[in-house]
Amino acid sequence: MREKIEILQVRKQRTLQNYSMHTPPIGKRELQMLCSIMQLKQAEKGEMILASGNVSKGILIIKQGFVRQFYYKKGIDVTEHFSARGDMVCCIESTFQQKPTELMIEALEPTTYYLIDYKDIQRICANSLPLQKLYSRTLEMMLVISQQKANEMRFTSVRERYQNFIKQYPEAVKRASSRHIASYLLMSPETLSRVKSELL
Repeated sequence: MREKIEILQVRKQRTLQNYSMHTPPIGKRELQMLCSIMQLKQAEKGEMILASGNVSKGILIIKQGFVRQFYYKKGIDVTEHFSARGDMVCCIESTFQQKPTELMIEALEPTTYYLIDYKDIQRICANSLPLQKLYSRTLEMMLVISQQKANEMRFTSVRERYQNFIKQYPEAVKRASSRHIASYLLMSPETLSRVKSELL
């Protein structure tokens, strides 16, 4: 039993170390504090990790698998984001304001992920300046990514959008359906098909 716990601890640390490559470094104590609040979860293909009307419990880090965030607009399914191994997933408004969500999370493949409860994050950050800095940098990264996508949808052609998507999300290109990719890029499946054929 102790051996299994130690193996799980090592895996958690590796996941955090891979994620924190783009964030301020944290020490061994902070790493252990984060590991202590990471809950290992699993979802089957097609399972709703977060459904409409529910409140997001916190932040997810994908250990294995592939998920998407999406919402419905006038009855149409619109993909907001794709996440694969090592990516962080968070429905910001629902998590931080603890209100029911309209932005959902679906497992597109059998998925294993770590859930970090929002209340636990607040608790450990209150006792650690390095973790406060890590948390702040993480939020900044999330806002920048959101702004970059908004700008791309406003200012680029459908062809440029798809070319950028290929570069930025190679895993999604291989693993997501054309329908989901088209909705992410705010274009019809027919337009996506035409853009693909033009690039061949």
